[in-house]
Amino acid sequence: MQAIIMAAGKGARMLPLTETTPKPLLKISGKPILERIIREMPDEVSEVIIVVGYLKEQVIDFIKEAFPDLDVKFVVEEGMRGSAYAVYACKDLMHGRFLVLNADDLYRKEDLQKMVRQDLAMLCMRMPTTEEYSRFNRFLVDKDMNYQGIVSYQHSEWTNMGVYALTTEFFNVPLVRIKSGEFGLPQTVASMATDYGKKVKIVEGTFWVPVGHPPDIQKAEAMLEKAGGQ
Repeated sequence: MQAIIMAAGKGARMLPLTETTPKPLLKISGKPILERIIREMPDEVSEVIIVVGYLKEQVIDFIKEAFPDLDVKFVVEEGMRGSAYAVYACKDLMHGRFLVLNADDLYRKEDLQKMVRQDLAMLCMRMPTTEEYSRFNRFLVDKDMNYQGIVSYQHSEWTNMGVYALTTEFFNVPLVRIKSGEFGLPQTVASMATDYGKKVKIVEGTFWVPVGHPPDIQKAEAMLEKAGGQ
């Protein structure tokens, strides 16, 4: 099985930390975020495709040194066109089922393991319906945990964790442009359900630390310590 890690962004919200360091290489308790993600990959993942852009040479050099035996390919994203476009840029390398992950969030192997059994799914966590967590996409689900719609944070606990199980069928649907002008991955996956009649499963995750702003690093370190992480 393959996995795509989206690591091309500039990490503007993490300034000044990302002035000279790409966001995926920022360290949490002494280890780069990207290293932590790769070490949590399910055993079924045999090939990793990393989408790079901003300060890409640092990411490429790090991976080659830290994971010399990893079957890895790099795809350069020309311009920041959004998460859906980052996946689409990998089209010629993909076959069968694959996972897609953000390069700036911390996950657990046990949760990613649930996703390798899915053909079309999004990993979600129950989060409070408060403004503090309003920047994340929320989904409505039916009784069988199938996706039913994207809603505002007040109307659903089911919060997008940024992990997707997809097949190459993804490349047959139009990418969905969002308000920012970029192409959104959750919106494009959602359109597979609403516009093309596909069942998109919502899989419940148990551990997730999004690292979006400098204070999140300290928060992530505290959560790792509490969870017994290294």
